[in-house]
Amino acid sequence: MTPAAAPPFCARCTAGSTAPGAPSVSTNQGIGSMFWGRAATCDECGSSIRTLWRVFLLLPVFPRGSFRVIQFEEEVDDGESRTAFVSRRIPLRWPQVAKGCGASLAALCFLLWLIANRAR
Repeated sequence: MTPAAAPPFCARCTAGSTAPGAPSVSTNQGIGSMFWGRAATCDECGSSIRTLWRVFLLLPVFPRGSFRVIQFEEEVDDGESRTAFVSRRIPLRWPQVAKGCGASLAALCFLLWLIANRAR
């Protein structure tokens, strides 16, 4: 399936969002961009609200925006597939931002605790 043949957004989700969608999403050795969180899944089109983050060691560092996202399988070569998505921008979803910041803060506190206890 190609993005042109991707599942379409319903009228309600289209009306509550704007184009363009999310920029490139990729990580290399835990550094890059990835979606964190999932909320408000639409019963009609199956899209959900996700927040795109700049990540370091797979932990969210800076939110790049929130989007309505539909994920689907896309055939690439010789029957292999990969997960692809189509998206539309929505206002930043602050509850997801708070959870992402909380996850990063918890990981940082745990790392500092490990370093402090190792020094003993």
